[in-house]
Order: sequence, then C-alpha cells, then structure tokens
Amino acid sequence: RDNTPPTLAAPGPSLYAGANVLTLTFSESVKDGPANVDLTKIFVNDGSFTSGGTALSSSTVTSSVDTDSEISITVPEALKTTIVGYAAPHLRFDAGAVKDLSDQAIVASSSSTGIRTVTEQTPPTVSSATLYEETGLLTITFSEDVDISSANGADFELREGSGAADGSAGEVTLSDAEIKPGQSDGSTFEFEMSEASRRDAIALSDPYLYIAAGGIEDANLVPIAADAAGTDVTQNLDSTGPRLITSGQNRMSLGDLCSSNVDRSVFCRVAPGHGGPSLDESTGILALAFDESVKDGAGVDLAKIFIRDGQGTGGAALTGSEVTSETDTDDYITVKLSEALRQ
Repeated sequence: RDNTPPTLAAPGPSLYAGANVLTLTFSESVKDGPANVDLTKIFVNDGSFTSGGTALSSSTVTSSVDTDSEISITVPEALKTTIVGYAAPHLRFDAGAVKDLSDQAIVASSSSTGIRTVTEQTPPTVSSATLYEETGLLTITFSEDVDISSANGADFELREGSGAADGSAGEVTLSDAEIKPGQSDGSTFEFEMSEASRRDAIALSDPYLYIAAGGIEDANLVPIAADAAGTDVTQNLDSTGPRLITSGQNRMSLGDLCSSNVDRSVFCRVAPGHGGPSLDESTGILALAFDESVKDGAGVDLAKIFIRDGQGTGGAALTGSEVTSETDTDDYITVKLSEALRQ
C-alpha cells in the first residue's frame, strides 16, 4: 500500500493569467475534480507565509482526470487580478486539501511555495492552412505554439469562401478527424481527416478554415478567438498518378466488397478475390483496378489503353469500346470491349 502523501513538484504552481487558470503539479497522480479537491484548504498570499492567506474558496476545480499529476483551478477575475498584483505570490496547503489515488492526503505546508505567473494574454491566430487533397492531411500553422491536447475537431470547419456563415452549404466539420500521431506542442498542428471528410473537403472550390472560440489554446492556455473571415486554405493537389493493380497483388478488400456491394457486381464477377486486369470472355467486360479512386466515364481515354498477346509495348487500342462504370469515387473501371477486339 502507498503510504506516501503527495507533494508539490516542478514546475510548481503556475497562474496563467490569460485563461484565469492556476495549475498545480504533484509528485504523483492525485484525485481530481471538485469532489476531491478542497479549495478551502488552499491559500495564496503576497510573500512567504505559514498560516492564514486568502483561500481559493471562490474558485473552481476544472480538471477531472485522476490518472495524472496535475490539477487545474479556474480562479475568478478579481482573485486573478489580486494574485497578479502580488510582488511575490505564494501558495500553501492545509492538511487534506488533496489526496493521491490511495487516499493519502497532502500534509499541511510547513512553508509556502512561490507561484509562477504567466501574464501573456494574446490568443493564438491562424497564420496559414494547407489541405493535402490526396491524403486528407490538414496542416495548420499558428502565430505561436499551441497545446495540441486542447484541440477539439468539432470546433474546426472548412467552408466555401471567406465570411461564410456557420451551417452554410458544403460545410465540412472535422469532428471525425484525428490528431496526427507523434506530434509535439508547437506552432504547427496537423489533423488527419476521415475519407468521407476528405472527399467533401476537396469538393470545395475555395475552402476557408474556421475555428470556433476556444477550439484550441496556446501554450499558456489562452484560447483562440473566433475569426468570422476565416483563413484561406492552400490546396495541395494530388501529384501522384493512379497505379494499375496487377494480378500478383492481393486485393482482399475487393473480395469483401463482392459480397456486400451490388454496385460492384460486374467487377466482382470478373475479378473475384484480387484486382488484376481480368476479362470476362462471355460478356467482353474488361475490369481494371487501381491503387486510388479514378475518374470514370468520360475521364477514361480508351485510345491510350492497349491490349496485346504477351508482354511488350504497342498493341491494339481500346478505341471503339465502351466504358461501362460511372462512379468517380471507386478505384476501378470496367470496359465493354468492341466486337472487333473480342474476336
């Protein structure tokens, strides 16, 4: 059993004046939330002290995660102003103010600890945004370092043009986007969009990024403010051409689709289990699968697709044949060969 009570740890008490938040870091994980932190037993004072002081009774515990060693307390404006005005702000505890996960309570402070005051109150702004259309990666650069953990995808939206109203046609909300793994706090932040959101986003002809107030905070916990004009998003177009899947490459996902998507019934009949070029001799349907979505119908130039007996260059062009698939969001096309080619 843990018999060691928690103690304050580096970097010590920190007051972020721009957000009215006082953070306390401890030597171990502590119980969090209003029910577990007794603010009547935490005091501040101008200068070192061992008794008395101003209790944080009028403040609110705003953190709620028991598995970490930090507690966040929102202090009212008047108390924040008082602490910022201290020449040497200090903090101390009475016994029982905080407990660790084994219910070991912090002991009464024999001396007080200085409070680090961060007075920066300028909210971060968006400097630039780039949408990589092929991958759905949205890269956002801010005016200063931001706290990645504070980002809320539901507060990030792509809309058509500058000044577009919330809820406008074509709006794409990034609530299903994920923070790109491996990122550290800094001025650049990246979202990985879902495939559905990526397709909706690239359909916008003039995308602008809008972030709701509080959608992300800077390193000093100052929340971003809403910008009604939005930020113009640079569109990084797909520069990689589609690649034909050969019969030697396993395409089990297509096999799964064969049993669940009737729209692919022709393709699945022709090339079940893999995506290699396949010809159904009874119908003259040629199926071609690619490594990404391709334009269908009029987007296929049959004069530049050839078949021949054996490997090599040249061959008979598919001119006179007919593209029978019509969906641009799929990664395959089907072509009904002309009678001349079938013979």
